[in-house]
Amino acid sequence: MDVSRRKYFCLLLNCLLFSFQGSQVADSAEKPSSSTSSSPLIYEDTILPIFQAHCLKCHNTKNRKAEFDVSSPAALLKGGESGAGLVAGKPDESLLYEYLHDGQMPPEGSRPLSAEDLQLIHNWIAQGMKFQQNPQV
Repeated sequence: MDVSRRKYFCLLLNCLLFSFQGSQVADSAEKPSSSTSSSPLIYEDTILPIFQAHCLKCHNTKNRKAEFDVSSPAALLKGGESGAGLVAGKPDESLLYEYLHDGQMPPEGSRPLSAEDLQLIHNWIAQGMKFQQNPQV
């Protein structure tokens, strides 16, 4: 190989190596951090505040619309007149998530949940619904 071809080959090889490294950095920067793979979401820290803001007015110990109460972990896990509202690890099979995601809840006239809140609830269910203490159902 003559000198000019060798220089061209080295330049080409360096360009390929740097472009490969750059694509790896770009790939890692583009991947959103999924809450299902990060530290577990805890009901009392993350989910309860959402329920307090959007659900507790109608679904509490004194006023249990559809016999559904979100005021405590035990009441939440008990479910309501439609049965269990949550299936650990399966948000798409959980009635609570289905009602929230489809816009059936909160009712018309109430402030809807944000996409971020819906995602947090989805991820919490997908992670297996962690509580600070195991609720007695």
